[in-house]
Amino acid sequence: MEEIRNAVRSKAVENAGKKAVAFTKPLNQNIGPAIHIVDFAEPRNDLRAMNASLLEVELKRRMAPGQDTYESNLDFRKIKISEGVNIKFILK
Repeated sequence: MEEIRNAVRSKAVENAGKKAVAFTKPLNQNIGPAIHIVDFAEPRNDLRAMNASLLEVELKRRMAPGQDTYESNLDFRKIKISEGVNIKFILK
């Protein structure tokens, strides 16, 4: 999960750089190095991840010895991963 979050963070940083270029181009300025980066995101639902882990442990516990699968009628849904950044650049 953290690997996915890092990929999303990288994309957010990339997008911030592109926006900074778009904002400064009409001013005939260029962006320089980033001088301040803040990572913010929607509140993480770590409880959801913890519950999924506990569910997996419980399903394994209920399996009969030698059984390698467990059928369940649980409905799994997609989760949204969202990350945001605030980056300040030196303008040239």
